[in-house]
Amino acid sequence: MEEKSSDSYHTLPVTLPEQAGFVSLTIPPTATALVTDIDYNWTLELYCSEDLITPLFVDGWVQVSSANQSLSPDYQTYLDNRIWLDAVNELASQRLQEPENLTLVEAWQRLLQDGGIDTDKLPLGPILGSGVVSGSDSIE
Repeated sequence: MEEKSSDSYHTLPVTLPEQAGFVSLTIPPTATALVTDIDYNWTLELYCSEDLITPLFVDGWVQVSSANQSLSPDYQTYLDNRIWLDAVNELASQRLQEPENLTLVEAWQRLLQDGGIDTDKLPLGPILGSGVVSGSDSIE
């Protein structure tokens, strides 16, 4: 994780499940807290085999905003208020509890498409839960 105005970043090793699908990653509570209203760039590098020298990667930007206690905690409210990561987390939690619910499956596909993800090129695998973030964060 890299702050917009800084070159420092945190590296956290993650253990992913063997099965293909969607996982959530949570920064451990021992990591340095993110500051409200600061833009942070995140990168996820995937080394799919020991022979792969250059990792596959995805990156994006995230900003922590002050919690609005008047918002109801549902994915559509988060989406309507442009709180995309919370919308994704909430809908993923619902899909994890009800994986066969077609209404939630369709809402998930629309949410990904609204986020700019080409779902025709992305296999829509199951929601698998959390990846395991191991160790404490380190600054490199």
